[in-house]
Amino acid sequence: MAQPQNPPREPTGAAGLLPNEREISYQHVAEFFRRNRFWLMSLGLTAVIAGTGVATWYYHEAELRERAGMRLADAGSVEALQAVAQDFAGTEAALLAILKAADLHFEQGRMDQAAALYEEAVKKYPESSLVPSALLGLATILETRGKVDEAVKVYQSVAATYPQSFQAPQASFSAARALDLAGRLQEARKAYEDLIANHPDSGWRHEAEATLVSLNRRLKQAPAKSG
Repeated sequence: MAQPQNPPREPTGAAGLLPNEREISYQHVAEFFRRNRFWLMSLGLTAVIAGTGVATWYYHEAELRERAGMRLADAGSVEALQAVAQDFAGTEAALLAILKAADLHFEQGRMDQAAALYEEAVKKYPESSLVPSALLGLATILETRGKVDEAVKVYQSVAATYPQSFQAPQASFSAARALDLAGRLQEARKAYEDLIANHPDSGWRHEAEATLVSLNRRLKQAPAKSG
């Protein structure tokens, strides 16, 4: 005898529910919204306020950058630059002001003041992409004072620590040039060769290649004095 057939289930929808089950679910959802409408409205209001706050923050940041940029462009003295650094502390404009003030001190022969500002830039803005520039300034001062070993060490640390920065090939070239001027020709040659190998697309590579031709000629003429 044939077994009684179970009544066929109606096709389910996207949620895998029967029509009557979907109706119950919809009722539950409607009840949830009815009971929690004030909470949901406050949540939506909070989102609107948060969005407004973000927009206001971005506007304020843009305005701050514009004012800082104008002040920085107008600052022509160390005092004016230091005022920008103080008034806009924590911004990129402040760091640029410190570096420009350091450069002015350097150009006018005030090496101690320049070195102090380069060190301040590194200490206050360690994550900035301009830190290698400050370190190059410090290395240049060391080299100017005849501290070649220390200068070369800083130059090489910039190239090693920030290999993807635009200052890296410049630092490598500066290290090679310092060694060259100090008469340490074999070390200089290797430094130039490393620069050419590590930064084949840099404009400093062409400077290194041209200098290397002259250096190799000098090495051949006076091999006993190299090293």
